[in-house]
Amino acid sequence: MYYPSLTSHTLFIVRRSSVFYFISIVFNRLNRSLLRGRNSFVTALFVVTFILSIFLKSTLVWASSDSVAEDYHRMAYDAQQSEDYSRALSYYFKALSINPKNGSYWNDIGLVYEAMGDLDNAEKSYLHALRMDPKFLAPYANLGVVYNKKQNPVKAVYYLKKRIELGDPADPWTQKARLELQDIYMATPLYRERFLQAETKRLNLEASQKTRDNFQNQIKVANSEYERGMTLLKEQKSKEAVKAFNDSLAFAPGNPKVVQARAEAQKLDRSQQVEKTVQQAMVYLKAGKEQAAKKKFNEVLAIIPNQPN
Repeated sequence: MYYPSLTSHTLFIVRRSSVFYFISIVFNRLNRSLLRGRNSFVTALFVVTFILSIFLKSTLVWASSDSVAEDYHRMAYDAQQSEDYSRALSYYFKALSINPKNGSYWNDIGLVYEAMGDLDNAEKSYLHALRMDPKFLAPYANLGVVYNKKQNPVKAVYYLKKRIELGDPADPWTQKARLELQDIYMATPLYRERFLQAETKRLNLEASQKTRDNFQNQIKVANSEYERGMTLLKEQKSKEAVKAFNDSLAFAPGNPKVVQARAEAQKLDRSQQVEKTVQQAMVYLKAGKEQAAKKKFNEVLAIIPNQPN
């Protein structure tokens, strides 16, 4: 895997902005000297020109050396992709001779050694990369793979776990490290039983958490439906209130306050049905439709439930 460092172009832009800032200061000084007189101006011009030449020289040398290191790095990577490992190592070490503290160079050297089957030098290179930058994630995973190849599961597990702990859980490379770790656990009798127990515990905890989350969500919905039902009851919307209370009881069965509220809503609903049916019966009776009125009065009796006194 190729992990590029800061490019020479980026470095040049950063330094160039610093140069422009310095030049602006120089011209401000010259302007002030010019206002004070010609002799002051000539002296100031000589001084700032001397300082500016030194500053630009150091800047160009700095940017140039880093640019050369990155050029070697790119050539090394191209050679590595072409499986020309000797040439790749030559270019990587040339880049290191210019920038010896660059962890990504050491990591890529480790990848070349690993591709060549030289696991000892690959291990040393990855460890060098971590000494240069302990926050660099790639060497942790690469060391895990190398130690697994060297049949050292203890160290392999250690470095893969470090890669997983330090990485973003959503990062695909973190997930890949987790799969590598799982393969080691399953292939090593020392770890297999422990891994299966840990996985069972983790899955049980996840299931318990989901159960708790679902229960809490159900309680929230039940309370929400209860509050909605109480509002509808106050508005004399009995049928809608009964439905809301039924929905609440579906998520929290047997809740006494909801059961009582639903009974009140049902009572109001019956009362409203009776009142409406009686009004219709009276309309029929006044219109001389006695049979229709009688039928409506019978409906009233059907609405009222049979309950013992």
